[in-house]
Amino acid sequence: MDDEVLKKQCRGHTSEDVISASKLIKEFGFNLGLQMMVGLYGDSLEKDIYTAKSL
Repeated sequence: MDDEVLKKQCRGHTSEDVISASKLIKEFGFNLGLQMMVGLYGDSLEKDIYTAKSL
């Protein structure tokens, strides 16, 4: 959920995109599971903790 890390991985989306898409999926009644990837380029323990709490 860190935009800097997402950009360095060329993910093609922002953390806000994840939030918006997740809200839409849940609004339509689907179950949602989010996967967290650790150890990415530009990542840190602090960023991992923030992402875990955000998800």
